[in-house]
Amino acid sequence: MFDRKATAQKIAEYLRSWFLAADTANYIGAYQAVVPLDEAERRRMYFSLQLFPISVTYTIAEAKNESMLMDATRDAHDLYLSGFRDKDQIVRIGDYIIWRVELEALAHLLRENFSQLIVPSEFEDHQMRYGMLLKSVSEIRKRTFGTDLTM
Repeated sequence: MFDRKATAQKIAEYLRSWFLAADTANYIGAYQAVVPLDEAERRRMYFSLQLFPISVTYTIAEAKNESMLMDATRDAHDLYLSGFRDKDQIVRIGDYIIWRVELEALAHLLRENFSQLIVPSEFEDHQMRYGMLLKSVSEIRKRTFGTDLTM
């Protein structure tokens, strides 16, 4: 996938195919058989699984340090995120994000990029569009994943 001929379209197709792969579904099913999840936990798990391929491909592209590949990967991420249904649906942040460090990073990102101020006591109930949440959290997780791999 990550060769000189990698285009944003090819990378985006790969991202979609990873999430829809039968192996992924089998892993999810096996996990849920061992660790029963309630609806809120299942929602957060699927949210994270949808963002995982973005974190991985960004880290790989960044490690290769080729500007054309980084540009194609960024464009692929935008294509991938644009393919989600219900992007305009209003959701509560607390239904998808529960870790304090991620909530703080999201609050910072929303303040800097969108002039939204969220006080810590209102994190759980703050509402935003699902597409904006996906894009914002994907940016946070790309940095976190890269930092974790480096360490």
